[in-house]
Amino acid sequence: MTVVEVFLFGTLRHPPLARAVFGRTVEVRPAVLAGWSVRRAAEGDWPVLVAGGAAEGGVARLDGGALERADWYEALFGYRRSRCVLADGTVAEVYRPEGDPAAAEGWSLSDWATSHGRTATLAARAAMQRLGEDPARVAKRITAIRRRAEARARAGDGPAGDVALLSSKRVHDAFYELLNQRWSVPLLDGSARHELDRTTLAGFDAAIVLPWDRVRDRVMLIRQFRAALAVRGERDPFSTEPVAGLIDPGETPEEAAHREAEEEGGLRIHALHSVGEGYPTPGGTTEYHFLFIGECDLPDGAGGIGGLDAEGEDIEATLVPAGRLVADAVAGRVRNAPLHLLALALDRMRR
Repeated sequence: MTVVEVFLFGTLRHPPLARAVFGRTVEVRPAVLAGWSVRRAAEGDWPVLVAGGAAEGGVARLDGGALERADWYEALFGYRRSRCVLADGTVAEVYRPEGDPAAAEGWSLSDWATSHGRTATLAARAAMQRLGEDPARVAKRITAIRRRAEARARAGDGPAGDVALLSSKRVHDAFYELLNQRWSVPLLDGSARHELDRTTLAGFDAAIVLPWDRVRDRVMLIRQFRAALAVRGERDPFSTEPVAGLIDPGETPEEAAHREAEEEGGLRIHALHSVGEGYPTPGGTTEYHFLFIGECDLPDGAGGIGGLDAEGEDIEATLVPAGRLVADAVAGRVRNAPLHLLALALDRMRR
C-alpha cells in the first residue's frame, strides 16, 4: 500500500475537520517547513504559505484511501500536492494552489477553529458525501454547501430525543438541494412510533431588511422578477419586497443586512433593529429568515435601477410613504409575507 507523508500547515490540523476529510483519525507528528511561513489569505480567513521564515505544522502519513479523499477535497479549492523538504531533511508533499496567493497578517489555527472550525467541519462532511463526483463541478457548489453548513451551525446539533433519521437520498443537487428522507418519529401521545417519508428543500438563511427613514417617514421597497410567481401562475411575476439576500459564509445576519442594503439600495444603515426570525415554510424547506428594520437616510431621488450583474439581478428600488405601506398591510394588500410582517412591526415603531 502506498503511503505518502503530507505536511499540514492549515485547517487540516483541526482534528474534527481532518477526520471528516480523511475518513478516519490520522496521527500527525510535529514538523517545520523551513523557508516558508503561514499567513492569513488576503481574501479571507484561511491560511496560505508565503516565502520566508518557517512554517510550523505537522506531517500525516496518508495511505491510499485517506490520500484519495484528501486529494479530492483539496481539489475543490484548486490545491494540488507538490514536493517539499522539511527542516529535518524529510521529503514530504504539501497541498498548495498554483501561483502565489496574496497574503495578509499572520494566521492562528486556534483563532480560526474558534470562529470557523464547526462550520468548516460541517461543510467538509457535506462535501465529502459527493466524493467521486467531478471536483470541478462540486467546487461550483461549495459556497452553497458552506452556507447550508453555517445555517445548520446556527440552528443547533440536530434533532434531540427520539427522532431518528432512517435514510436520506439527495434527489437534486444544484443551487438548492432536494432531499428525500425517511424519519422515525414518536407519536405525540407517546403511545408508539411511526415512520414518515418526507421531501425537503435544503435552502439557506437569509437577512431581510426594510429600510426606513424615520424623519421623512418613508421606506424603500424592491421590485424584481421572481420565477416562483410565474411558476405558480401569477399574471404579474414581479415581486415587491424588502431588501433581502442570503447570508454569506462568515457573515452574521446583521452584517448581511448591512451588505444587502448597500448592494440593492446603495444605503448605509445607521440603526438596525431586529424584529424577529423564523421559518417561513417549515413544511417543505429549511429556509430561515432574519427580519430587520434599518434606519437610514432616504432623500428624494434615492433608489433607481441596480443590482449585481454577477448574480443576474435587475432590481428597481422605489420610495414609498411608510403610512401607505402599513395601510396596505393592514388591508391585506401586501402579498409578500416578510414585507407584511415588517410593515406591521414598522407600525409599532412609528407610534
